[in-house]
Amino acid sequence: MSIVLNLFGDGIRYWICDIPIARFEKMKQFKEQENSDWVQLFYDLSFLKDFGFDHWSSMATRGEFKLFLLNNQNRIEFKKKSKLSERIITHDLDNSRTFLPLYQTHIIENCKIPKVENCVSFILAQQETGLFAKYEINIEKLLFSDLEFHLVQQIEGNDINALSEIYFQGSTMKQTNEETLVRSSKVWWISEI
Repeated sequence: MSIVLNLFGDGIRYWICDIPIARFEKMKQFKEQENSDWVQLFYDLSFLKDFGFDHWSSMATRGEFKLFLLNNQNRIEFKKKSKLSERIITHDLDNSRTFLPLYQTHIIENCKIPKVENCVSFILAQQETGLFAKYEINIEKLLFSDLEFHLVQQIEGNDINALSEIYFQGSTMKQTNEETLVRSSKVWWISEI
């Protein structure tokens, strides 16, 4: 028997990028000549190709990450045999509003990303909506005490309030599916430019 967790709503997919200063200075010159902004350029495949990248994700030296926003619209649905058995509104994961905690959480107040020497570091982020993640657990009965929700309040000073990971019995759950639509893109600077 398996239980499925579906995360429906808005979230952020992001990549941590590190570009050597010399290459970044050339990119910056191009940006100023074209009077463009970084979001347009970093998602422009022809611009990236001119600077030796196949895709924006190829600038990501530290991988891809996802955050599921805590709000009144996002929800986590638990299904057993295709039937809805439980639903959590993600806003409720923030135990600071309750006298007794409803869920086990681990909170990261401000995630600081280490800088890489001789590089300009930044985060490319996309806001996405839809089936943000799907997880499957092979278990007969799920107890909320078996789950721990890891929450991030800020990344490099940018307010986020999001779910970063779900742990089941002490291990990170592995995502099996997603179906999202990109709604917007952003750049968050880690290094000074």
